[in-house]
Amino acid sequence: MAERLLIAGATGYIGRKLVRRLADQSATVRVIARSPDKAADLAEAGCEVVRGDVLEPETLGPAMEGCATAYYLVHS
Repeated sequence: MAERLLIAGATGYIGRKLVRRLADQSATVRVIARSPDKAADLAEAGCEVVRGDVLEPETLGPAMEGCATAYYLVHS
């Protein structure tokens, strides 16, 4: 089984480019998004999309479950 990667900030410019590159390389990618509908194209590319928000700590544990590596590409 491939290592699962979690990407926070995947709907942003840099995050979307990283996710697409990883998906093109057949990586197992999970995307955390405040609005999963904004990541519909990433789901179509083969990524798992979960609802979560880095400012809501209770959503992070479930999103990170089973992930070996996490990329944090969120800015504010």
